[in-house]
Amino acid sequence: MGHYFTNDEELKSKEMTHQVMIRNIDLSFITDHGVFSKKGLDFGTRTLLESIPMDTMHGKVLDFGCGYGPIGIFLKKYNQDLDIHMIDINKRSLNLALKNAILNDVVVNIYESDMYQNVSETFDYIVTNPPIRVGKKILYEILKTAKEHLKKGGAIYFVIHKDQGAKSVMKDMEDEYLSKISNVENRTFESIGVISEPQEQENVLKNSDELKYYNEYGAFSQDGKEYLICQNRKKRVPTVWSHIMANEKFGTVVTENMGG
Repeated sequence: MGHYFTNDEELKSKEMTHQVMIRNIDLSFITDHGVFSKKGLDFGTRTLLESIPMDTMHGKVLDFGCGYGPIGIFLKKYNQDLDIHMIDINKRSLNLALKNAILNDVVVNIYESDMYQNVSETFDYIVTNPPIRVGKKILYEILKTAKEHLKKGGAIYFVIHKDQGAKSVMKDMEDEYLSKISNVENRTFESIGVISEPQEQENVLKNSDELKYYNEYGAFSQDGKEYLICQNRKKRVPTVWSHIMANEKFGTVVTENMGG
């Protein structure tokens, strides 16, 4: 049996078409033997795509290990302004990703790359459901090396099954990138986002004209819908620190651990 992160030219082909809906967007995907996941959209990838803050995503995005293309194609379908790049080492995956891009009427950049070998640009985001079966050493190389291909303040979003070490990976990546910005849990998977260059991000937070009421720890977005906090392992907000945000219809408390 061939692995989806290798090329097995002797593996017989049996293409199948699947209809899926992600965030109320209808998509069609062709899958095949030797490609993850040949049975259609897997639960981990769905969890990842339904957890990403799409309304704030912008600029250039790298879909690492794109497979037959669900991540990059959905992102482009959701936001046509995104510049999507999709890479994989598996030639069958790349061929399917190209077919699926045409099938779903999106224009994306698809090319072969072993790890980041053929990646020459930097990105605002890297999004991936990484190949766990490659082993911990290569998995960590994928996730840690990603920051070399991120712009200042860029972020990587990835999903890992809880039974495959999501908790330890989350902690190690938080230490590697210094600042964890999201962690969306369900019973089976964790979708994790970590941001690169947190000190740089703090300066942007403090000096941006688009933010309101900056204090030592955070500020409101211009539209008032978000409260942005920048912290890392060297700079934590006080243990007893909290913010109360309220109007006549709604109120919430945000604590040091992001609880409410």
